[in-house]
Amino acid sequence: MKRVCFCMALLCFGSFIAHAQKPVINNDTYKSWIELRDYHISDDGRYVLYNYGGEAGGDTKILQSTQGAYKKVLDSLQQAWFIDGGNYVLFIANKKAGILKCGEDTLQYIPNASELKYCEAGGRKWIFFLREGNLLQRDLQSSTIKSYNDITKYWLNETGGSLLYFSKNKLTQVDIGTGKEKVIYTGPVPDDITFDQKGQQLCFLLKGEENKIFYFKAGGDSAIAKITSGSRSIKKGFYVADEPPRFTEDGSAILLRLGKETAAPAVDTTVIAANVDIWNYKDAFLQSNQAFTAGEIRNRKYAAAFNLYNNNLIQIENQDTMLASSIGSRYALVRPSTFMADMYWNPDLADTYDLLSIRDGKRKTIASNQTSMTISPNEQFVCWFDTISKHYYTYEIKSGITRNISDGISGSLINPGTIAKVAGPIGTAGWLKNDGALLIYDQYDIWQVDPSAKKRPVNLTKSFGSKHKILLRAGIDEDKMSQFELTSQLLLAALDQQTKRNGFFTIQLNQENELTDHGLDDCLYFVPNIYVDHPRAPLKARNSNEYLVTRQTAREAPNVFITDDFKHFKQLSSIAPQANYNWLTAEIHHWPLEEGGEGTGILYKPENFDSSKTYPIIYNYYELRSNELNRFWSPELPNGQLSIPWYVSNGYLVFIPDISFRAGEFSSDLNNIISSSVAYLKQYKWVDTKRMGIQGHSFAGYITNILAAQTNLFAAAQSTAGLSDMIVEYAGLGFGGKSLIEMTEEGQLKMGSPPWAKPDMYKANSVLYTLDKMTTPILLVHNKEDGAVPFAHSLLLFNSLRRLNKPVWMLQYDGEEHVLSSTPVRLDYSIRQQQFFNHYLKDGPLPGWMKAGVPYSSKGIRSGLNTR
Repeated sequence: MKRVCFCMALLCFGSFIAHAQKPVINNDTYKSWIELRDYHISDDGRYVLYNYGGEAGGDTKILQSTQGAYKKVLDSLQQAWFIDGGNYVLFIANKKAGILKCGEDTLQYIPNASELKYCEAGGRKWIFFLREGNLLQRDLQSSTIKSYNDITKYWLNETGGSLLYFSKNKLTQVDIGTGKEKVIYTGPVPDDITFDQKGQQLCFLLKGEENKIFYFKAGGDSAIAKITSGSRSIKKGFYVADEPPRFTEDGSAILLRLGKETAAPAVDTTVIAANVDIWNYKDAFLQSNQAFTAGEIRNRKYAAAFNLYNNNLIQIENQDTMLASSIGSRYALVRPSTFMADMYWNPDLADTYDLLSIRDGKRKTIASNQTSMTISPNEQFVCWFDTISKHYYTYEIKSGITRNISDGISGSLINPGTIAKVAGPIGTAGWLKNDGALLIYDQYDIWQVDPSAKKRPVNLTKSFGSKHKILLRAGIDEDKMSQFELTSQLLLAALDQQTKRNGFFTIQLNQENELTDHGLDDCLYFVPNIYVDHPRAPLKARNSNEYLVTRQTAREAPNVFITDDFKHFKQLSSIAPQANYNWLTAEIHHWPLEEGGEGTGILYKPENFDSSKTYPIIYNYYELRSNELNRFWSPELPNGQLSIPWYVSNGYLVFIPDISFRAGEFSSDLNNIISSSVAYLKQYKWVDTKRMGIQGHSFAGYITNILAAQTNLFAAAQSTAGLSDMIVEYAGLGFGGKSLIEMTEEGQLKMGSPPWAKPDMYKANSVLYTLDKMTTPILLVHNKEDGAVPFAHSLLLFNSLRRLNKPVWMLQYDGEEHVLSSTPVRLDYSIRQQQFFNHYLKDGPLPGWMKAGVPYSSKGIRSGLNTR
């Protein structure tokens, strides 16, 4: 009996060990990783369709009931979507297609089908598809089929209830309800056909020696060539370009693009040296930028509008002007097509915004040197943010009156990351229906403003955000805001800036709202623009109050949830690839800064963290990132950054402090944040402060270079595409051969002044002048073809450190630019970065490429990755 008990105990212990010792993330993990891809909800909210997958295999689609136990796994499908309001799913799989009735298990396959489309017309529901050159029209309920033979191409006008098919040089229109057919065009096959929103008009481009745009209106006899390159209203030297036309939202005009004929320049017999670039201080664009954009300018296409009321064509853009926002049904905003980054110092430049009527071509200058210029959706107002007064203004198109509409807003409208004298706005949530109001963000709250400035701004959230330090933003996409009326309720997303808890509120528009119950959760649902690839906004069912949202934490992969009140959430998907590995945890930390204020950062620990051990730690950063606390990181090969899952899973801590700084004070403010955070972390015995590393890419590479050169806190540094010297940056070219002066003075680097005005400031924010005291070994990664940060930055740093005989290495990948793109390069980079940190932070072996290097003659022949 004792032996049995002992064996059972041994088995249990062995099971515990097997469970506890999960495998760590490695450089191949990404290949088998799965993640949520996309999701949809039926119109009635009873079913959801979502898919997940990874690099190793195709996507798996799941059709699932939101109320019952029904769940259907659909493998190897290329596409799947709801039809008939969500009663059916239509899908494509390899060379066949099919239909699945929601709630049932049997799939109805349609062999050899392609180009599936669905339409409701004449009181019936139809599926269209091509098979062996024939177009088949199938009734969804009865499965009866009608065939159209020898079809080259077909289009569905879902709004107008008509079918168009091209066969034997004829384009035929079919009334789907009645079955009546009419040939509306004879000639070559059109590239594509565009319908207006009401489904009563269509147009298409026919390419040829002379491009033509054909037009047809319901009730007409045939499509006519409405616009040709030889049309009288097209300016001499311009022609209809090879780009598909489209209708304005109200269908009153056709929007197209024009090309410009280029004649060979006259030969100048006085040219002596044809290989000279002549730089002139009066040039609107630098020679380097002109060279970069020469092909683009030569092939530039110009927006135009053809009015269907009067057959008048209005050219919206020309060589000197370009669009400043999207084209409306009546107006367009245009601005000079010159390099406006020079405007803040060049008095000869004026960034004027003209309102152009696309009906009669009349134009009027509305404002100059402003930002965030837009036309309201209903085209009653032009709106912008004035960087001097730091207020929003509207120009009422009908009356011609300009008004300050944000006067009376008590909160700051300024983006805190910009320089005061060129401060940009935090932004807007969008316009309400019929241009009834504009919703504007301050630092925490949301304001409703009257575009006519007749009513005082309304603080919809009644300063709840600023009082509790909770960020409040619209819980819908901005392009959907115009569907909301003044009497509507609006969903808000909330993010507590102290705890990073996320959740939702519902408010009534047009009045102040008392928000009392936080109702926030330790996860991330949705906050707009929280980071570049932030989660989607809640997805509402068309005909019910059900919403789909994703939910994620640093420990839990994103999954689909459903809710009807944003207080109770039901999980639908169960995607958890991280459960198979030694994953990570994330904590928010706050600490006092040495010069006053509070620092904030995220600390990542391994899932198997043991407080009795000590861990090396790597700092990673890029401006303000603490809002990413509940972001889930997939173990992708890094593109110049740090793979947080790999390092944490393999026994490192990773710390991400928020980085903010005053204009011209980058170095001192950075050192204040970092040194105080190190002092704070020293209180934890499990942080090995003698084995700390730093890593960053681009701007964060600049942070890394400054810290490595100006402090002795770190045992190793890895900088990818980082800046090193403000004079090099000031003199540099980037982003297509443009001057980086504006970036240095007024942009992300926020120096605020030129170097001749404050030379000591430029010196203090550069690394060159303290390299003789630098003690941190550094691995640089920078590519010669980097179009954002000049390669000269890392070359300066490498050559200077080599001159000082200090440990420095540099990787340069041919064919790569600012961001590493190819998989082999990202893998190579990952391994070398890991070997570098492993050596300095974990006493790992020195690899050959670090010990003896790899000569150029062995490039591509030997890797130097060996550690023997």
